[in-house]
Amino acid sequence: MEHTHQVPHKGRPRTFVKEEVLFKALKVFWHFGYANTSVSMLCKALNLSAPSLYAAFGSKSSLFIKAVDFYEDTYWEPLREQFRKEADFYKAFYDFFLGAVKVMTLDGQSLGCMVTLTTLEGEICESEVVEKVTNLELRVEKLFYDKLLTAKEHGQIKAHSDPKILANFLSTFFNGLTLRARLGQSAQVLEEAVNITLKLVESEVK
Repeated sequence: MEHTHQVPHKGRPRTFVKEEVLFKALKVFWHFGYANTSVSMLCKALNLSAPSLYAAFGSKSSLFIKAVDFYEDTYWEPLREQFRKEADFYKAFYDFFLGAVKVMTLDGQSLGCMVTLTTLEGEICESEVVEKVTNLELRVEKLFYDKLLTAKEHGQIKAHSDPKILANFLSTFFNGLTLRARLGQSAQVLEEAVNITLKLVESEVK
């Protein structure tokens, strides 16, 4: 995955260096998945020895969790913030999903969502990793539910519409998007899926 993220200049505070290290670790985990990423792969990408990596981050799992936090703050928090602020529920979901497609196909790569893909890795043994990605997955559905509940309270969707069922459906669609992206579908095809799905939802609830 190519990216324009700038390499920190010599002499900058250590926090800048750590951010760059997390970005490099993120790229490895995003491409290969947590289970398939070895410590040696991380050491090579980060240009660190194994003792240095363990001294800085403690373990592969703790480095992954820090990389996930960096990933969430960098790519998803701006979308979530925009989603929360948008008053119109349809536009909120439309903009969020189009933004999600851009993240999932960053730089023309078939990436998907790193968190969703990690939840599908059944061979993960570290409970802290499983807990982290599970909580983030539930966070997406909660974000959707809160928006739909507010839309119902404000009369934007039909009174009999169930925000919980709709949130579950849209979070399932989100997971489907990331899998299709990982399988190589283009941003254009994914965006068409967003358009069709949200039009169906709009026709059902308005």
